[in-house]
Amino acid sequence: MIAKWIDDKLRRMFYHVGRAVVFLPAPFILLPLVATGLLGYFGLSKLQISDDLEYLFTPNNGQAKSDRQALWDAGFEITDRVAWGSTARIIIQATDGGDVLFRDDVVTEILRFHDVLRTTNTTSGQTLDTICERTFDGTQCRLSNALRLMIDAGSGANLSNINLTYPYYNPNGLNYSLGLYLGNE
Repeated sequence: MIAKWIDDKLRRMFYHVGRAVVFLPAPFILLPLVATGLLGYFGLSKLQISDDLEYLFTPNNGQAKSDRQALWDAGFEITDRVAWGSTARIIIQATDGGDVLFRDDVVTEILRFHDVLRTTNTTSGQTLDTICERTFDGTQCRLSNALRLMIDAGSGANLSNINLTYPYYNPNGLNYSLGLYLGNE
């Protein structure tokens, strides 16, 4: 009964709209064009697209934002930022599929590759050291915690002699969050 009544009302309404379009088509053609032009000029041209995943997917008073702020306040360098401009990541694997972190030959090759990346000039003549994302104090480039650990240790043998704790390794007040970088994924 209700469905038939709704169908009857909608049928009458669309009949009258159709008659109005037939007798006076100009407003139905011009008004959408004018509205599109005005919205495009005044509205959509001012639209800013946000690709900040934290802003898009976490509530303003959510646990993720308070946890991030607590880590920043404690001095941890959070290196898993996907929304901070143009960044690049390189995944390195040993050719034999073995361990990467504790072998001298692999650590030496990774550090050599890092030095090549740091000293290579861009087409504008800049190096990675001049265009890299800086740490909080602005004195050095932000590195992944695993690479920073390799640079500080110097060799795979030195890394195998220390006790790495998961997910945070904190020797001498240096904070390394290793949870994102260790494992076989």
